[in-house]
Amino acid sequence: MITLGIIGCGWVTETLHLPVVRQLDGIRLHSACDALDGRLRLVERRFGIPRLYSDWTGLIADPDLDAVLIATPGDSHPLLASAALAAGKHVLVEKPLALTVPDAETLAKQARTANVVSMVGLNFRFHPLARELKATIERGAIGRPLAVFTTLMSGVGQYVSVTGYETSPQRGGGVFHNKAVHILDLLRFLFDCEVESGRATARSEMHQHDCATVEMVLANGVQVVGYFSDRAIADMTCLVIGDEGKATVNFTRPAGIALYRREFSRSRQAKLWAYIRQVPRLASAIRLSTPAGRLSSYRNQWQHFLACIESGSRPETNFDDGLAVTRTVVQLIASLDTAHDHLTNASRLGMAGDAGRGVE
Repeated sequence: MITLGIIGCGWVTETLHLPVVRQLDGIRLHSACDALDGRLRLVERRFGIPRLYSDWTGLIADPDLDAVLIATPGDSHPLLASAALAAGKHVLVEKPLALTVPDAETLAKQARTANVVSMVGLNFRFHPLARELKATIERGAIGRPLAVFTTLMSGVGQYVSVTGYETSPQRGGGVFHNKAVHILDLLRFLFDCEVESGRATARSEMHQHDCATVEMVLANGVQVVGYFSDRAIADMTCLVIGDEGKATVNFTRPAGIALYRREFSRSRQAKLWAYIRQVPRLASAIRLSTPAGRLSSYRNQWQHFLACIESGSRPETNFDDGLAVTRTVVQLIASLDTAHDHLTNASRLGMAGDAGRGVE
């Protein structure tokens, strides 16, 4: 039985991680830590966590603890993850692994020699539809992939911020650290290659980098256009275009893979047969739309983490993967044309009231 400690009891921990963890076999909630006493008492009541800490050093030093979830703002990840690895704890750290390349490199180097499992919480590659999209591409259903158009957006009020870090890129907020990281890892998963080049433009009206557009080229030649926003309707869509067809997944409204092949435009019979083949997917779409279905990527991620601990194997999203994503995020931010990073005086006044630092 793996004993798990939680550092950071914010919205993601409360609504995504803990509801999944308490339903899994082979893991027991052991302790929790947060700088805000109210958050500690909330998770204690809701999830029955027996040990509470206001200081993370005490939690990590607990000899009865096997593994740690680090779900704090991104600027604290290097310190906390490094300390957990040094203490011999298995580590699952929420994205981003780090905000700078040197910090990510240091963590990746430490993780390679640590005799524990170290994993980054890039959960979307564990979503059933992401797995299906990868299989669709690999079996040649759309021919040779040429381009990807993708979005990852959320609106004000979609979640409740505890520390306010989401508005500050210096703490791990903004759409690059908070949203683009997911798409970058998904692209690496779908095509088994890295980003070769990229550039970005951003706007900063509600807060710094509250929306951005990126253009990238992958090492396999696939061209990518992505749009990320903290002030739009909730949406995550991935459209992959090949020379023989296209495939679309909407993770926000999961209705399976929408596949269109070249022969559909030539044959009504082929198009009709394709529609008929989509019918069995309705059951899967209904299941993924339930509360349990919406947590499927987190459930699969945690099951993978536990399986790696049991087998001693390296996780799919290890610290080297986190390093690769950090490199690209830093490059995209560095490419920003400040003339396109619009920031109004009113927005500056709003950002002056950014929430103080704290552990989420």
